[in-house]
Amino acid sequence: MSGPGHVSTTTEEKTRLDGSRVTWSCELLALEAGRHAVLRYVLDADRPLRGPDLVLAAGTITLAHYWADRPYNVYHWIANGRTVAYYCSVAETTELTEARVAYLDLTGKELKGSAELVY
Repeated sequence: MSGPGHVSTTTEEKTRLDGSRVTWSCELLALEAGRHAVLRYVLDADRPLRGPDLVLAAGTITLAHYWADRPYNVYHWIANGRTVAYYCSVAETTELTEARVAYLDLTGKELKGSAELVY
């Protein structure tokens, strides 16, 4: 990451439980390599979410927080300067480098006991 005015980009890579991968090019706002990262992404199209009756409109800003030592990621969605929602995903094996932020998304994985994640 460079000085003021420089926009650093990185790749967010989500691996699903079925092994498929999804990637996004994001702005890297902050990085403590191997510990914590904050990414920014602006939606280029409407995105309906599974589960809740919510559609993130094109132009919605995502501020995404990742930690290597925590079993979750937190997404803060902002539209027109106001918070739309926060979303927390359960994750593991999170890797945080300047080149990429990668994690295994555990959405849908059965938890200990009879609980199951829902989305």
